[in-house]
Amino acid sequence: AWIDSSDSWDHGGLPRWLWTLTDIYCESRSGFVFEPNLERMGLVVDALANRSRGLINLPRGSHRVDLTRAMMEPGCTYVLELNVTSRWEAHSSTFWRMKKANPSSEDPEWDPGCDWSCNVATCEPPAQCGRDGLCICAPDYYGSFCSGKCPLCNPLGSFGCNDGRTGDGTCM
Repeated sequence: AWIDSSDSWDHGGLPRWLWTLTDIYCESRSGFVFEPNLERMGLVVDALANRSRGLINLPRGSHRVDLTRAMMEPGCTYVLELNVTSRWEAHSSTFWRMKKANPSSEDPEWDPGCDWSCNVATCEPPAQCGRDGLCICAPDYYGSFCSGKCPLCNPLGSFGCNDGRTGDGTCM
């Protein structure tokens, strides 16, 4: 995603841009609030700082900031501020929210077809993220993001639920 503020204000020419991250909060689909990944948050902060005024190669900053999909963490909402200063030292600020959504399918077997950052938003508790970046489902949960809950299986004639990341939630 990119953000372009070049047509946002009548700034009289020679504006100076200051981009900042003022807040970040993260929540899973089920409402579990979690702490953001500090490394990813640092990538967003760095991207904003590298387009803000005061740099040797961009003394006035830039009207445009590029935030890649890999920088933003699924389930997190970023509160950003842009402050533009005109040549007459008049300031104008605006705040907005930018969210990287969680995987949105209600189908537990849905596969997004691309890599997702493994975090609480993409790996619903009580599941956990494995070292390989994939969800490790708790017993009786299934699907790519461990968001499917197995039905109660009849103990007579059933071995239990086909659970786990590659399971489909059927009784076996």
